[in-house]
Formats: sequence, C-alpha cells, structure tokens
Amino acid sequence: MGAQALAVLHGRAHSGRRRRPVSPNHTKTPYPPGPPPRERGGGGGAGAGGGRGRSRLGCRGACLYGHLPAPVMVPASKLSLPDARDGALPLPVDALCEILLRLPAKELCRLRTVCRPWRALLSDPHFIAAHAARHGPLIVLGYDSARYNPAYRNEGIICDIMDLSGHIVKHVHGELIGRVMSVQLNLVCAMRGFKERYVLINPATGGVCALPEGFAEEHVVPKGRHLGCYKAFTAFGKVASTGEIKVLRLLDNSDDRHPVQLCEIVTVDGSNHARWRGKKAPPEILRLEDPWTSVVMDGTVYILSYEPDHIASFDLLTEDWRQPLRGPLSYLWDDNAEVWKNNGHWFEFSMVTLSGCLVVVHAERAYMDLWFLIDFEKGLWVKQYSIQNCGLPAGYGRYTACPLLVLEDGRIILTYTGYKGLIRTYNPRTKTFTDMAEVGYCVSAGLYNGSLLNH
Repeated sequence: MGAQALAVLHGRAHSGRRRRPVSPNHTKTPYPPGPPPRERGGGGGAGAGGGRGRSRLGCRGACLYGHLPAPVMVPASKLSLPDARDGALPLPVDALCEILLRLPAKELCRLRTVCRPWRALLSDPHFIAAHAARHGPLIVLGYDSARYNPAYRNEGIICDIMDLSGHIVKHVHGELIGRVMSVQLNLVCAMRGFKERYVLINPATGGVCALPEGFAEEHVVPKGRHLGCYKAFTAFGKVASTGEIKVLRLLDNSDDRHPVQLCEIVTVDGSNHARWRGKKAPPEILRLEDPWTSVVMDGTVYILSYEPDHIASFDLLTEDWRQPLRGPLSYLWDDNAEVWKNNGHWFEFSMVTLSGCLVVVHAERAYMDLWFLIDFEKGLWVKQYSIQNCGLPAGYGRYTACPLLVLEDGRIILTYTGYKGLIRTYNPRTKTFTDMAEVGYCVSAGLYNGSLLNH
C-alpha cells in the first residue's frame, strides 16, 4: 500500500508531461453562488465521513485524498461565446457558468474537450465545489460480482454511481473483485477473491489500493485456518484530530458453540510497511451479517450486538472499545420484555446515520420506525418517523430496507438491497412512495459527497 498505489487510487498519477504554464495576468473567473445542498444530513453506510466538501486533512489523510489543485485563472474574455464576428452577442461569463452548473457531471466531462478555456473552467476547484453544492450527493450502489441477477447486467461491475434522479452516471468495473463490504468517506471497501484480500476503491476514478494481506501478528490462528474460514466485517473512518484514515476488521470464526471474533485495525497512510494490528476482542459477540448493522460517526464505529438493545462502540483514535450504548428497545418493552428477547425481535433492527444523528431502524415487512439518538449522555431515543406499508411485493424476494438520506424537502430516500434491489423515495407529508430505480443484485449502498469532475 505504497504512495504510488494511493496516487492511482485518487487519480493523481499522470503521464509525466509538463503542464502548460498559466499566465500570471489571468484574472479569477467569478462563480455565481449555488443554492444550499439538497440534503439534510449524512446517510447510510456513508454515515461515516462528515459533511460536503473537503475538510483540511492532516499529512497522512492528505495522501489518501490528494490535494486540491490551485485555482485556474481564466481570462473572462476567453469565455465569451460565440465570436462577435459571427454577428451574435458574446455570452456573459456569469450566464455561461450558470448554464454549465445546471448540467450533470457526465456531460461536463465531455464538454472539457470543447476548448482549453472550457477545460480550465470545468476543472477549476471553485466551479467543481459549486457544481457539487448544486446537485447534491450521489448514491453509490455496491454489488457482489460473484452473484448477480441475470435480468440486470451488472456482471463485471463492482459498483454504480447514481444521481438523485435515479440515473446511473457511472459504472465502476472491478476486475477479479468480489463483494462490496462498505461505502464510506467517498470510498468503497471491497473483498477481493475468496475473503483473502481487501481493497479500497475510489468510485470516481476507479483507482484501487490494496490493504495488507493475512492476519495481524498479534493473533495466534489455529493451524490450517486461513482468512477464508472467517466471516469478515470491515468499517473505516477518519480520526478528526489526526486526519488518519483507519480500517477496522472483525473476523468471526462462525462457530456457534465457541464463538470467537478477532479485532484488527490498519492505518492507511501511504506506507509500504502498513500491517494489520491485533486489538482486544469486542466485549460481546457482535452482529456482522450485513452492512446495515454498523455505522461510523465522528471517528467511532458503532455495531449492533447479539445482546438485545446493546450497541458496541470502537474508538478509532484510541483503538479501544468503549462502554456499549443502550438502544431504543427499552422504549418498546413492557411486561412482555422476555417475549421480545426470546422471539428475536432485536434482529429486526439495523443502523444508519441521518441528519447527523445515529439512527436505529426497526423494520418489518409492513412498516419501518426510525429512532434518533438525540442525547448521547442520557441515552435518549426519539421515534421521529414511522413509515407504513413500506414492504415490496413477493417477487422481490428477500431484501433489507433502510433509509439512506433525508432530502431538503423532507422526502426520505430508501434503499432495498437484495436479489432485486430498489431505490425509492418516501414523502412523509403525503405518505406516498415513488420508485427511483431498480438496481439488480445490490448488497450495500452509501453516499458519495464529492464530484465526478475531480478526476
């Protein structure tokens, strides 16, 4: 996982040709301010990364995301179209920018080939930031390349990038890559091969960075056992105080009689010497069956436990387990508490982040309740949404339903991952659903808060 691999991951590798110098007499191109972002808050498996735009990263975090290029100064006169000699009035710069800001990123990438001034404008970080604010986040849909629905031709595609209108704007192909594990921090973590190797993928550039192979040196693994013998879970996030990106991995031995879960962590810092470091096992056995049993928020990984109403938390800064949180199940308990526990209702719960809050989702076939943790100190949960009749017809088979994003107009984007995945919106005011797109065999979903114009 050297610096060259990280450069490829973030699209910073180039052909070595010298760039054309920019004249010092150029003036800064004005950009009209865009409206506020279309979303209220964070989202799903993405719940990991923070808000829109690029935060200041430490020296190690910067090697992962790269540095923004210096603003390109373009003479306003070169952006006036068409030529006055054709008998037409020149197009004002502000009007040109406003028109271009309305176009999707896919079309703008094509327009970069029109001329050098347009390429400079459409590559300028100020324009890119304004475009991202105008169009809101993108949805990343992760697949399992070993299992797909023949009705949806996504074989060879590791993930798709979709806009908020339900249109696929980019396919990300992954050669010999298996299953997407999680989508966070504008990156995708995927399992390559048969549980043997893990990679980070930049869905905008398609760049791939391999994580270290094998087990942590601190763990004594029984002879004859390899990574393929364990059920694997991964989550990654950024430590705010240091800017470091860390990947947490839990390995379950899949033994119901003598369950063991190994805990390992690695820092993605561009070093060739990065390795998995063994950490203390979680204080209780955790649920690792799908991406919706965990989230990353403010540098902490939260994972649902097999113990009813327990949420384990792992601090990425101290690399240690905290005291578990109490979930909202106690608000539902009455005199039939034992019935809840014995019937396994806790396994109907999943977890996401919405509007900057930790959210526990209680979903059955016919309804979905969203419990927001509004006070960490007091452990106060409030049911802010109750969505009725959210189930899908029997033809969709088995699926997991979870909210991904709350839009500015109050609508909620819902994801249904499974054999026949579906993305739809729910309007709490009218209590109606609108299907956005069918997405085939989708195993995970998250948000991409960057811009496809960055690559």
